Amino acid sequence: MFEEREIGCTIFSYVKLLARTISDSPVKKVKACPTINILVILASGNLLICDAEQLEIVNFFPTFNDVADFHLTAEAETTPKLCLGFCTQIVKLYSLSKATLLLIFEVRLTYVPRVVCTGLDFICCATDDRYVSVDLKTGVVTDLLEFGENVTKPFVTYVAKDEFLLYGPGSLGIISDASGKSQKAPLQLSPNVVESFVWKNYVFTVTDEFFTIHSIQSQKQLQTVSLSNATAACFSSHGPHLAVVATAVSGRRDQQTDPDLIVIGPERWDSLARKFILADCIKQAKSLLLRQSARIESLLQNRPASSKNEQKIFNVRAKHVFGLLGFYYFEKGDFSRAQRYFEKSLIDIRELLVRYCDLLPNGYSFTPDPFYLLHAQDNRIHSPESDCTQFCGVPELSLAHAIRATDANKNPDNVTVHQLTEEWNLQYDQFLFDFLQKHHKSRFAEEYSHFLETALVKLYIKLLQHGVKPVLSELILPPGPMFGPFTSSRTNDSNQQQAEQSHDLVNLISGLAHIDVEDLMSFLKQSNSPHTLALIYQWQGNLGAALEVWRQLVYGELKDENFPGVDFYVGVLRWLAAPTAEFSTFWTKFELQSQTELFDDSAESSSSYVKLVWQHFCQALESGHFELAETILLALPVCFSRKVSSPTGLATSHTDDSSLAPSQCLTPDNILRKIRPISPDLTRRYLRHLIFTNDDKDSEHHNLLAQLYSDFILRKLDADTQTTTSKECLLSVRREFCRFLRYSYYYSPNALLEILNKTASKSLSYELAILHGKKGDHRSALDILLNQVSDIRSCLSYCLSYLYEDQTRLHRSLICWPYDSSSLRANTAADCQLDSTDTPVSPVAPELFTILVELCLARHDDYHEDIALQLINSPDIPLDYSKVLSLIPGDFPLQRIAKFLRRALLTTSTQASTAQLQWGLSKCCANQSALQVAARPTSVIVHVEEHTKCSRCSRELGAYGPSAPFAWFIKTKQLAHVHCLKDSDQL
Repeated sequence: MFEEREIGCTIFSYVKLLARTISDSPVKKVKACPTINILVILASGNLLICDAEQLEIVNFFPTFNDVADFHLTAEAETTPKLCLGFCTQIVKLYSLSKATLLLIFEVRLTYVPRVVCTGLDFICCATDDRYVSVDLKTGVVTDLLEFGENVTKPFVTYVAKDEFLLYGPGSLGIISDASGKSQKAPLQLSPNVVESFVWKNYVFTVTDEFFTIHSIQSQKQLQTVSLSNATAACFSSHGPHLAVVATAVSGRRDQQTDPDLIVIGPERWDSLARKFILADCIKQAKSLLLRQSARIESLLQNRPASSKNEQKIFNVRAKHVFGLLGFYYFEKGDFSRAQRYFEKSLIDIRELLVRYCDLLPNGYSFTPDPFYLLHAQDNRIHSPESDCTQFCGVPELSLAHAIRATDANKNPDNVTVHQLTEEWNLQYDQFLFDFLQKHHKSRFAEEYSHFLETALVKLYIKLLQHGVKPVLSELILPPGPMFGPFTSSRTNDSNQQQAEQSHDLVNLISGLAHIDVEDLMSFLKQSNSPHTLALIYQWQGNLGAALEVWRQLVYGELKDENFPGVDFYVGVLRWLAAPTAEFSTFWTKFELQSQTELFDDSAESSSSYVKLVWQHFCQALESGHFELAETILLALPVCFSRKVSSPTGLATSHTDDSSLAPSQCLTPDNILRKIRPISPDLTRRYLRHLIFTNDDKDSEHHNLLAQLYSDFILRKLDADTQTTTSKECLLSVRREFCRFLRYSYYYSPNALLEILNKTASKSLSYELAILHGKKGDHRSALDILLNQVSDIRSCLSYCLSYLYEDQTRLHRSLICWPYDSSSLRANTAADCQLDSTDTPVSPVAPELFTILVELCLARHDDYHEDIALQLINSPDIPLDYSKVLSLIPGDFPLQRIAKFLRRALLTTSTQASTAQLQWGLSKCCANQSALQVAARPTSVIVHVEEHTKCSRCSRELGAYGPSAPFAWFIKTKQLAHVHCLKDSDQL
C-alpha cells in the first residue's frame, strides 16, 4: 500500500501489508480488478485468481495452465472481462463476477498468441511475426500488421472503441482499427518499451531509461522524464493520473536486487496556482483553488473514511497558496487582503520577519520558502546580475512603490522619492505591528513567540521614532488595571500625550513573556532608545540598571523622546519604597493610593528596593538637584514608628548610611539628618510636608520647623536690599509660618515667643499675636493686631478661626456624627487635622469676639465704633452677652443695639432650656445604664488609656479630641474611630 504525503514536497510512502508465496516461479504479470477485489497473477504459464486483501487463492475460480498472456478489463462502468491466450493456440474470453467465471467467447488460432488485448467488439493479439484481430461476433481473424523479426517485444494497447496501439518496426507506434486501417499518423516511440498506456489523446510509455508523453493528435513528444533500470510500470487513469514505475537497483545479474518504486504524476495544482500568481492571473489561481476545494468536498462525501489523507494534503497545499497570495498582496501594498490570506495560511512568522531589517536576531539564519518568492521586475531596484532566488525585502518594496508613484504622476505635491519611500516603510511597519500583536497568542505563532514578541517591541520603537503612535489592542494588554507609576496630577496637557505614549510602552512590555532580551538590548542600544532599554532591564529583573538609565535621563545625560519625564522616575521610586512592592506586581497591577493607606506601621519594604531608593535620593541631593530631591521626598510614603533617635540629634550627628538598616533609611529622622546640613530650605519644606500632609505630631519636628521658619524670616529681614522676588518669597513664607503657628499644637510657644521678642518684635507682629493666642493671652494678641498693626481684617480672621475650631469640636463630640476624614480638608481651622488633645472643651470664640468689641469701643472713634456695633448686631457672632452689656456706654440709643438685645434674650433663655434638657437626658441615660449593668450576669468593661490606638488607622483614639466618638468591637476587643469604619464592618 502506498499513499501520497506532503512534507514541503510530494512523496509517496509505501508499506508492506502482507506477503504470501503464490508460486515457486517468478511472477510474470499481475493485474487487479478493484470492482470485485481480485488479483489475476501469471507465473510459469499458470494463471491464478486471488483475493486482493488476503492474497489467498479463490477456490471457486479455476486454475489455468499453459497460459501465454492475459488481459483484464476492469473499468468501473463495465463488467470485468478476462481474456486468456494459451500456448495451445486458443484464445478465451471470460466474464468475471465476485463468485463466478463465465466463458463468453473462444477461438483457435494457427499460432500462439504472445500478447492479447480486449476491445469492445474485437480482440487484438500479437504472435511471433504479426498482429491480428478477432471479431467477437463472428470469430473472423484479420491480419493487421506483419513485423517479422524487427520487433523483439511486441505490445498492444487499447485506445478507443476498436482501435489499438501497435508497436511496429522502427519503434513506431501505429494506431490501427480492427480491419488493419490506420486513420492517424504513427508516433515515434523509444526502443525497449517496458509498458505503454493510453489516456484520452495521450500515449504514455515507459522504457528502461525514460518516461515519455506523446500527443496522438499532433504526433509530438510532449515531455520526457529520465528513469534508470525500469522493469515494470502501471498507470492510474483516475484521480491524479499517476504512473508507478518499478526500477531495479543496478548490480550484477547473478545477484538478486530489491526494486524501488518511483511515482510519476502531473504537476501539482499548487505549483500551477503559483504560476498563475506569478503571471498576475489571480482569478485563475483562485478558480483553481475553488475547484480543488470542491473536489475534496465531493471526495469527503463519497469516501469519508478513506479520504482523510487527501484532505490533509489539500489543506497543506491550500495554505501554501494562501500564503503566496498573502505575499502577492503584501508586495502590492494591499495590506487588508494580505492579512486575510496570511491568517488563512497560518504563515510561518519568520517568513514575514525576514523581509524586514533587524527583526530577526543577529546571527540567526533563516532560509525563506522558495514557494513564497515573488521577484520584482524593476531593474532600478534589482540589477540583472542579482541572484534571482533572493526575496524582495520591505526597503526594496517601498522604493518600488515610490518609483511607480513618481513614474505614474501620482505625486501632485512633488514629494521626493525618499519621502515616499519612508511613507511606505511606515505603512509596512504599521501593518506588521498590527498583525503581530493580533496573533501574538495564536497557536500557529507559539513556536516562534520569542521572535514575534521581540519584533513587536522593535516595531513599536521604530514607529515612535517616526512620529507614529501605535494603538495597543486588548489582546496584548496585561490583565487587570495597570496604572503606570508615572501617573501624576501635575501632568499638564502638553505632556499628557507623551505620558500616555510611555504608558502604552510599559503596557506593551508588561504584556509580553518571551522577549529575546539579548537581541532586543542590542537593537535598543543601536536605535538610541534608553527608556525602552531600562524597561527591558526591569522586565529582566535588573532593577538597579533600569533606575540608573532613568536617572541619567532625568539629569539630562541621556536623551529619549519616549521618556515621560521626572514623574515616571519619581513614581518608580515611590512604588519601590512602598511596603507592598513586589517586582512581579509592577507589571500586573499598580494602583495609586494615598500615602497613609499605602504605608502602615506593620508593613515592611524590601531591603534591596529601599536601599536603591535611598541611593538615588542621596545622588539627587548631593549633585545639587534639590527640586528633584524634594519631589522624591514628597512622593515617598512616611512611617513615624521607625525612630532611630531624636531629630535634634540627627540634625547634628553624621552617621554613615551603610551602618543603617534598610528599615531606617527612609525614616523622617534619617532623612532630616541627611538634608538639614545641605539644604535648610528643603528641610523646612519636608517638615511642612510631614506635618501638614501626614499629620506628624512629633513635638520636636514641630519645634524644628518653627526654628527653621524663624531663622529664614529673620535672615531675610536682616538683608540690606530686597528685590521684588525676595519680598514675595518672604511674604509667602511668613504666611506659611503664621498658618503653622495658628494650627499646630505641638511646638513650644513660650520658647519661640522669647526668641522673637528679643530679635524682631516690631517686624513680626502677626507672628507674636498668634503666639500670644497660643498661650491663651488672646487680649494681647488682638491688641497687637488692632492697636499696633491696625489691621481689623486680621483681627476678624483671628476670631473666626477659633469660631470654626469651636464648630468642628462640637461636631466631633456628637455620638452618631458621620465623620469623613476628607470633609475637613476644606475647613481652614482643621485643614491639617492638628487638634490638640488638651484643648478646652468650652468655646473660645465668644470670649474673643467680646474682647474685640471691647478693644474697638476703647478706640473711641466712629470707624471702630461702627465695627463694634456690626459685631454686636450680627446674628452669627457668638458673644458674652453680659460682658458686652457692661461695655456698651449708657448714652447709646437703644435702636442701635435692638437686634443685639433681642438675640441676647433669646439665646440666654435657649441656653437655660437646653441645659435643663441635657441634665434630664443625662440623668435618665445614667439610670438606664445602671439598670442594664445590674441586669447583666457579667459586665464587659472597655479600658481606654492615653495611648490606646485605633485598630483601623493606628492613631491614638484621642487624636481628634477627648470628646471624639469611637466604636467598640466587643467580640474582638478592638477600638476604632467612627469615621474609620467601613460599610463592610458589622456593628
